[in-house]
Amino acid sequence: MLASYSWAVFGFISAVLTALMMLMQEKMKVEPFALAFWCKVACVIALLPLIFIYGLPHDGMFYVWVAPTAVIFTIADVILFRHLPEIGAGVISRVLPVTVIIGFVLWFACDPSIIANYTAHPGVSLLIALAISSSAYFSMRLRKCTVSMQALKLLWFVLCANVAGPLLTKAAMDHAPALQGSIAYTFIQALMMITLWLFYLFIAKPMPPAKLLKKDDLQRGLFIGAFMAVGVTVYVISVAYVDNPGYVSALRLINTVLIVIAHKIMGKKDDSDIVSGFGIVASAAALIILKAQL
Repeated sequence: MLASYSWAVFGFISAVLTALMMLMQEKMKVEPFALAFWCKVACVIALLPLIFIYGLPHDGMFYVWVAPTAVIFTIADVILFRHLPEIGAGVISRVLPVTVIIGFVLWFACDPSIIANYTAHPGVSLLIALAISSSAYFSMRLRKCTVSMQALKLLWFVLCANVAGPLLTKAAMDHAPALQGSIAYTFIQALMMITLWLFYLFIAKPMPPAKLLKKDDLQRGLFIGAFMAVGVTVYVISVAYVDNPGYVSALRLINTVLIVIAHKIMGKKDDSDIVSGFGIVASAAALIILKAQL
């Protein structure tokens, strides 16, 4: 029975670590590009000893699926960092949850073999669809920000990346053992993204290369990156343990609730909709229980 909840345990840990990283960046205010770069460097450093212990997957298809995730998130992160100041984090947090529903549905097209299990349990399947939709709906309601068509035009690639990312991750993990594959995924993806960002840095020159070596940003980026190394790895393990990666994406929406709770504890002003926060938690709990019934 415990095996039925493995994906949820690792997914929840990933959500906690994601919220923690966001709160640390909120406090430390690392330059965004430097943060992304040094976080990935930290992933490589932290996971290198484990690569020597567990090795790398032998199936070439694993790397075929990991490579596009590195490319799309290298581009998506640059777009996100570029437009974040003008769009605002609130707007972004309101549009991203819709990608959870899209990704959940699309995986059935990617892996039709799992459809039979859902059609054999129509009542549970309907409730799961409702829980996924409710989680996304409440997440979109949580922040009271107006979403403009201009914001959607600027973020279309980021939205597509958040749909495709979990699907590609699941496809990669179908070609590797859960633990070895998750470590290798985080390590290889980080190496690829570092390489691509270095090309971008020296060709597009979004910032002076010397600025990337600023001591405070380097140290803080590596510190936050240590948490990222664990967070991404447990996220990938969670994806490996579940038949549809959309479950993990939906569960991780709880990180927004954790941030709201942290703000309340710290006494920071937060106009988030508390009812929606409870809705996200309730939807996540229902999703975990319902998934175990399939």
